[in-house]
Amino acid sequence: MAIVGYEWVVIGIIVIAIFVWGPGKIPELARSLGRARKEFEEASRVLPTHPQAQYPGSRVPFPTH
Repeated sequence: MAIVGYEWVVIGIIVIAIFVWGPGKIPELARSLGRARKEFEEASRVLPTHPQAQYPGSRVPFPTH
C-alpha cells in the first residue's frame, strides 16, 4: 500500500524534528510529553465533574447536559 496524504506530513514532521533537535533529543522530548500528559490526566481526575460541586453556594444555573 502506498503512502498517501497525511502520512507524508507526519513523515516530514519527524524528519524536520530530527534535523532541528538531533536524534538524541527526540526520546527526551517524547518522555517529557508523556509525563506532562500523565500529570494532566491525574489532575483531571481530582477535579469535580460537575461545576456546581465546586461552588455549592452558587445560585448561578449551570447547564445540564
